[in-house]
Amino acid sequence: MKKHYYTDTDIPFKNENFQKILTFYLFNSPCEISKGTKENKTYIPVSKVDKTFSKQGWTDTNLSTLIAKMKSMSNHLEYYPISSNQSINAIEKNISLSDPNFEMIIMHTRSDMSKACAIFYYIRNGFAHGSFNVKNNIYCFESSKNGITKAKIRLKEETLLKWIDCFYEFPKKCKSKSYEKKNKLKKSKKELVAT
Repeated sequence: MKKHYYTDTDIPFKNENFQKILTFYLFNSPCEISKGTKENKTYIPVSKVDKTFSKQGWTDTNLSTLIAKMKSMSNHLEYYPISSNQSINAIEKNISLSDPNFEMIIMHTRSDMSKACAIFYYIRNGFAHGSFNVKNNIYCFESSKNGITKAKIRLKEETLLKWIDCFYEFPKKCKSKSYEKKNKLKKSKKELVAT
């Protein structure tokens, strides 16, 4: 893989999958920046479209579930969330990138975003700033600020598409399961009181 992930090939604008990925991760970015305390948290959307993580139901209680679900959708995903004082380039040197089926995320974590939100944010930045490359259905993204690399990501097209579906579908399933559990608990309490 090249040192930088900047586009050096034709962008597949006419490809339907590329259009879906670009629309979701860039134009309809669900990313949001959190401000305030845990008790009094507010979220500021990155995109004016405002289809955010919190509005979709991805909150503190199930964001770790989202990361686990995202990782499970890849056959082999190396995931390295690191602190801001660590070098992404140094970690990347220790990873073999010769296998194109090998997916990876190396990123600085953010105090104002969940890890899942940060992944989507760095993908968004790669698209927004032209720091991406698409070749043989493999997408490479780089996000930098003030000359410091904040993230390097390499994902298959099918993984990016699965994550879009997961973002919209899974929290509804979580809600319905928790709703069913609450109803069962209420029902069993009523039965206990009645006996």
